[in-house]
Amino acid sequence: MTATITGTDVLGNAQTEAVAPMGNAGLVSSTKTFKTVSSIAVSGAGTVGTLEVGVVETGLISVVARSTFNEYPLGQTSTTSGKNLANNIVVPKFSRINDIRFVVNEAFDTAGFDMQIGANVAQAAGATLNSLDLDYFAGDADNDVKAIASHHIPTGMDQTVAQMKNCLNVSDDDTAGYEMDKAVVITAKTDDALTAGEGVLNVYWTQMVNDTN
Repeated sequence: MTATITGTDVLGNAQTEAVAPMGNAGLVSSTKTFKTVSSIAVSGAGTVGTLEVGVVETGLISVVARSTFNEYPLGQTSTTSGKNLANNIVVPKFSRINDIRFVVNEAFDTAGFDMQIGANVAQAAGATLNSLDLDYFAGDADNDVKAIASHHIPTGMDQTVAQMKNCLNVSDDDTAGYEMDKAVVITAKTDDALTAGEGVLNVYWTQMVNDTN
């Protein structure tokens, strides 16, 4: 039995996921993160019975690393005019990321705080369906970065060869001719309830170095 989830990702792009096989009286989780869900279609054998859908407390949570105002140090609010957009992390296409670090000032009180650094990815003909790659730049689903420290790539925050190439040219995994600016997305997973912890994500890059030199 397969459950096909249709909705949008955290960037507002259309997204689908086929979750299979469904468990018999068991729990099966999505591997993507959804901002909205418009439908869940069930198909295949064994579709008789009751299906419950919900949100797992220790599941994936994605947050776009951009805001409409700066919390620190200016104390701006949603009604402030002339907002400072310095909290936005949008990396122009063809740029090179020199470093990613997650500075934890207050430890996360959980058995594990696993973080991935992702982004939107252009597809053939500029399609945006399923365009969010949760670990485009760094991290994985089992990367524990809860301790007080400055967690750098590639050791303090895991990074594969493919992720490293995406940092060398942030358009590396885009379909040729449809490169896009990268809105950085943080995706986290905890092993239990999270009630404390604070950290700051810093991304350093050379702007459009692969398109102008």
